[in-house]
Amino acid sequence: THSLRISSMRLRKQLKPFYKKKGRLVIQRWRDGKDNRSTIYKVQLEPTEIKSKK
Repeated sequence: THSLRISSMRLRKQLKPFYKKKGRLVIQRWRDGKDNRSTIYKVQLEPTEIKSKK
């Protein structure tokens, strides 16, 4: 598991519900203009299919 350093508390709050879930976390991040404080995060969970071998 990669721990990515998250500086934004807002992003951290958004990530909390996903913490124990399996899957690939997709974080999109964009800025309004040049202002760092207006960074918008969109967090999605892409479920990974677990194929079981018989």
